[in-house]
Amino acid sequence: MPFNDLDAVAKAVTPKTVAILLEPIQGESGILAATPEFLRGLRRLCDERKLLLMFDEVQCGMGRTGEFLGFRAIAPDVQPDAISWAKGLGGGFPIAAIWARGPYANVLGAGTHGTTFGGTPLACSVALAVLDTLERDGLLRNAREVGEYFIGKLRALSAQCPVIREVRGVGLMIGIEVTLEARPAVLKLAEHGLIGVAAGTNVVRFLPPLNITCADVDEAVEKIGQTFSGSGAK
Repeated sequence: MPFNDLDAVAKAVTPKTVAILLEPIQGESGILAATPEFLRGLRRLCDERKLLLMFDEVQCGMGRTGEFLGFRAIAPDVQPDAISWAKGLGGGFPIAAIWARGPYANVLGAGTHGTTFGGTPLACSVALAVLDTLERDGLLRNAREVGEYFIGKLRALSAQCPVIREVRGVGLMIGIEVTLEARPAVLKLAEHGLIGVAAGTNVVRFLPPLNITCADVDEAVEKIGQTFSGSGAK
């Protein structure tokens, strides 16, 4: 369904619909955040039609936005019925998890939901270490503060660099829309020693580690400027 179009979603609901599932911040599509009004409207719609509201937070969860749960950076008053996590939960080790709100917590019994590495003692130990590190090192606060700094520096650069059309993001989930196609743009960045990821058609996505520093950001922005300024942008 069209993102942030509550009317279109409401019209698509039929008697066979059981749930609405979305990313609060779309990663692969180009770092597109839901509006607070959209998320609140979906919650009302699901309550009215007796549907589940489920968030995919594989990319935007685990502190990526500066909040433990990604949607809380947009509409902290919204209460989803279930949330999916992966990747960041294990800090590189394979693990995934689902949160379920009280009334639905026992729907999936033992053995009805699992993955190859799901729930192993090693995977769970790694996830606990990740959670401890997030809290001990203040990484949620760092994601908020350094993310704001990163976005500010990129927007300042965009004023001098016509190749950059738009900068958008929440916390350390950041995308720059460029006049180039995303994949060639990513390859150009790699030539200057910076890793980015293609998202959508014309967006370069940056998902740096949550312990990134402002000095790291300064170096990254310098490389982005070298890549997209002058002849490097052609």
